[in-house]
Amino acid sequence: NLRKIIELRLEKKQTFALSEVLPLISQIAQACDAWGRYGHHGAIRPASVVVLPDVLKLTALPHLQGLPRKPFVVFQEQAGKINYLAPECRQEDGVIDRRADVYSMAVICAEMLSGALYGQDERSWQEAESKLPEALVAVLQTAFSESPSDRFDSGTAFFEALANTVSNAQGDGGPLLGVPVEQFDAAIDPGLGSTGMRPLDDRPQKVISSRRSDRKKKERKRRGGGFLMAALV
Repeated sequence: NLRKIIELRLEKKQTFALSEVLPLISQIAQACDAWGRYGHHGAIRPASVVVLPDVLKLTALPHLQGLPRKPFVVFQEQAGKINYLAPECRQEDGVIDRRADVYSMAVICAEMLSGALYGQDERSWQEAESKLPEALVAVLQTAFSESPSDRFDSGTAFFEALANTVSNAQGDGGPLLGVPVEQFDAAIDPGLGSTGMRPLDDRPQKVISSRRSDRKKKERKRRGGGFLMAALV
């Protein structure tokens, strides 16, 4: 799962480039927005994101909705996972919608980019935040808003705001997070294999022929899934 991938990177004292994070956030965002008519996750964390070679899966969907809120929150706190929960998810009578998932996605995104967990240690986060571009910090801070009404309205809106920081960097002709801007177009290009994702660990990436990739795209479109790569289990 994503938790293990993050820990492997942190063991090397490295963080992720935005070019690696964007495709993953894109898939999580599409999944969150798509399942909105069935409810909302409300408790996304790295351990619930399973990254496979050709699909991304989100697990633990019914936990927050199917368990009493107070003991669930206590368990999350004891397990050290409380920081991924939006403020309203921690309240016994808090109303949860897809903006709670935006908050969780932002915490995961910030951890991958900075190596620091938002909300855990204020001094560590401020130090990590100072190393991020101002435009990117502004997007994250909006997603971190205490009030859901002040956050992005959907996962897609959050992803698009992140992607816009790339566009702005391209307009300035400068690098973002130490990666040349010309690499970002490739990072969000669906032509990169069957997922459009760069590998998040050291495993070799499979080479998939364009013919096979086209077949997969047509099959997904026929099933009505478009380019939604996330699956619920």
